Formats: sequence, structure tokens, C-alpha cells
Amino acid sequence: MASKRSMASKRGVKNPKKRVVDFEPSSSGNDTTLASNREFTIDQQSRFQKKKSEMQKTMGNELEKTFSNAILSIERQCQNQEKTLDERLGNLKDKLTELEKDRENQLMLLKDAIDNFKTSNDKMIKDLEENQSHIVGAINEFIKDVTDIKNFQREECDLIRESIEKEFTTTIRQIRNKANDNPMSTIK
Repeated sequence: MASKRSMASKRGVKNPKKRVVDFEPSSSGNDTTLASNREFTIDQQSRFQKKKSEMQKTMGNELEKTFSNAILSIERQCQNQEKTLDERLGNLKDKLTELEKDRENQLMLLKDAIDNFKTSNDKMIKDLEENQSHIVGAINEFIKDVTDIKNFQREECDLIRESIEKEFTTTIRQIRNKANDNPMSTIK
């Protein structure tokens, strides 16, 4: 029994008294050693299975924790990205609203400019028409004045011619009369 204890202590078995010796008599004479080896192997397998189970449980817990943390991290990233996208979308909507307002303002300014141009153009056309009618009236007045002057000059010329002819005729008549009175004169 002492040899079993020393062998068990050498192999690292903690409590050799509690072991159940399971051996069958054999013809080799090493029955005690075989039983001890078999018991040690069973104990080692039991401890290995227990350790394996604990490790699997620990690894399972760690994996579950890792997966849980990874999922939480991904969810946080998704929420942050969603928040960022919402902010960007809000900024884009604000810019679009500003652009629409600017476009409406520019359209209003363009419409006002077109209306002002049409108004000033209509006024300019009206002024031109009025000026044209004034110019035409002034030209007609000028033509009338020139015609009146020509007519007046013609009348004056006629009167002057008539007066000259009359004077000339009178002078010739007087000269003839004098010549008739004076037969020595050569004027007939």
C-alpha cells in the first residue's frame, strides 16, 4: 500500500486513499500496477473532461460577450451613421430651401426687370410716336410756311413786275407822247 501511495504522489494524484482499486488478477504478477494506472487514467480523463467543459463554458461566455459587444458596437455605429445621415439630409433640405428661395427671388427680380423694360420701352415708343407726330407737324408747318413764303414772294414778284411794267409802259407812253409833240425827235 505504501508503494501505491508513493506512486500516486509521484503522478500528482491528490488523495490516493479515496481511489477505488479496480483490477483483475492477471498472470503477469503486475496486477497492482495495472489497476493503479487504469485508475489514474480514469481520474485524469475525468479531470480533463471537467477542465474541457469549464473551458468550453468560459469560451462560450467570452464568445457570447464578444458577439454581444460587437453587436452593440455595430448598432452604435449604425445609430451614429443614421444620425449623421439625418443631419446631412437636414442640411441638404435647408440648402434646397435656400436655393428655391433664391430662385424665386431671382425670378421676381427678372420679372420686375422685364416689366420695367416693357414699361420703359412702351414709354419710349410712346415718346417717339409723340415726337414723331411733333416732328411731322413741325415739318408740315415748315412746308406750309415755305409755301406761304413762296406764294407771298410770287405775289410780290407779280406786283413788282406789274408795277415795273406799268411804270415802263407809262414811261414809254410819255416818251412817245413827247416825240409826237416834237416831230424832230427820232423816237417813234
